[in-house]
Amino acid sequence: MPSQRENRSTYKGPEGDTAAASSAANAGMVVVDTPGHPRLAAVRAEHLGSAKGVIIAIDSTDMGSIKAAAEHIFEVFTSKDVSSGGVKRILIASNKSELIFSKKPEVLLKALTDELKTIRRSNPEQAAECPGMGTDGDALDIRTILGAATPVEVVETSAKSGDIAAVHVFIKQVISA
Repeated sequence: MPSQRENRSTYKGPEGDTAAASSAANAGMVVVDTPGHPRLAAVRAEHLGSAKGVIIAIDSTDMGSIKAAAEHIFEVFTSKDVSSGGVKRILIASNKSELIFSKKPEVLLKALTDELKTIRRSNPEQAAECPGMGTDGDALDIRTILGAATPVEVVETSAKSGDIAAVHVFIKQVISA
């Protein structure tokens, strides 16, 4: 059973990267991991107020989890802290990319976009909190939904094999923003 509590840690950068560790420490970079369980929505919302960046990890082997992931993304994107520009960068990490049956980011993006359109249709008032979300019938692109001020990047990762270099690059960009 997945964890249902938050985990926090001070970011130290990749092993051997003393520059990342130094700049993270100087920035007071704390990483908070909040699992996507619906009961933790209030905890996630609490942390969005002080977040400079958000990483959303998605299991690229489980297309059945797309609906839950899209609901989480909708929650994050329509948060006043994110849609008002408080969060400077968002990373969607397509995890388990080393597995043969994992889906490529483009496939995940299409599935997430389709699901976001459905969520937008059923929650028009909440969707209005994020102008880039548009209204039913409008085109939707997750990568540009928050505008140029808050780029959304999608990368392949593998936590199991340690292939998380893109996450470290993202955190460095957040620190320097």
